[in-house]
Amino acid sequence: MKEIWLDDEQLECEARKRNLKISIVKGILDNGFELKQRYSRTEITQYFYFRKRDLLLYSSEFFSKTKSQYVLTQKMSYWVKEL
Repeated sequence: MKEIWLDDEQLECEARKRNLKISIVKGILDNGFELKQRYSRTEITQYFYFRKRDLLLYSSEFFSKTKSQYVLTQKMSYWVKEL
């Protein structure tokens, strides 16, 4: 079996994405949000604890952007629904 080694930066990125994913789920459950709800940048930072850097680097992992609003991607919506 081939072993894959990640450098520190890759590990940090993967860990941050995991933590943001958990934060999104917690924010949705705690606040009773619907999966198709639209969010502003301010709401994402307030409810899901995204930093400005997170919005730049990772928002496309979890959200689709339409104009100035963000909505969960289908993949993320499905993942949240499965919990």
